[in-house]
Amino acid sequence: MLAPGRSNLLLLAVLLAGMLFPFGLLAEHWPAFGGWADAVFPNEPAHWVGHAAIFAAVGLALLRMWPALLRHPARYAAIILLGGLGQELLQRSYKGLRVSGNDLLDLCVDLAAAAAVFVLARMRERRAGEGRP
Repeated sequence: MLAPGRSNLLLLAVLLAGMLFPFGLLAEHWPAFGGWADAVFPNEPAHWVGHAAIFAAVGLALLRMWPALLRHPARYAAIILLGGLGQELLQRSYKGLRVSGNDLLDLCVDLAAAAAVFVLARMRERRAGEGRP
């Protein structure tokens, strides 16, 4: 099903690195970035918007690189879920914290954003199949 070229693999690697990067750790060790992050994400709802944006972008990139994933929603969801789990576990590991309910909520936001992208992409594909823009 998936036959990615080198450029697709490089783009995927960059997206995954961005998704998994410990921005909280960077904010702790780089005050300028920390101040910016606190201003952009001052509360939990803003944090959820950030999660949604990242995972929507990753989901969209996956579907653009591998349109066949539109016919394999379980594979798409598994990729997103693994990315979300990896991100949460890495974040917890550098903070030395246990997994909490907030992590589950973040994961739900990740999946919901990626699912919305998937549904919209499927709708677009069906419209295109019907000859509508």
